[in-house]
Amino acid sequence: MRHVLWITLAVMVAVIPQAWAGMGDVGYTLPEITVTTTFPTTVTQGEKVTGAISIEIPKGWHLYAPGDHKYKVVTVDSGHGPVTKVKFTYPAGVMQDIAGERVPLYEGQIEVKFEGEISKKAAPGRAVWKPELTWQSCSDSICLAPETGALTVEFEIKGSK
Repeated sequence: MRHVLWITLAVMVAVIPQAWAGMGDVGYTLPEITVTTTFPTTVTQGEKVTGAISIEIPKGWHLYAPGDHKYKVVTVDSGHGPVTKVKFTYPAGVMQDIAGERVPLYEGQIEVKFEGEISKKAAPGRAVWKPELTWQSCSDSICLAPETGALTVEFEIKGSK
């Protein structure tokens, strides 16, 4: 029984440092995806609005662009708030070979553009829209678990004219 314990410890001592060293190309910190939005500061009930969600991807990492493949792609959902009928337009990805498959990727900075409408029933005053962004960060050697986060977009709604 003691031999099994010592063999297990010996294997752990030999394997874990090698596995950890294999992650050296991405460093010891997780990528920090930075997301910002552009949106009007004042809108009117029923007004059509446009804007963009900018996503900054750290060097050495990528996100998957929409396309016909099995990987988790960047998506934005209209979430919660007074912005309705939202349509998102994603930029084209850069085609690269991943695991023997040609797939579209995002690297560096991208902009997802959107257009929508302020609800005619939205109450005048301070408002918050919370679109949800989902992505999966990957390097050349690993992919992290998909993440979802709500953005907070604050603005003022004026009554209809």
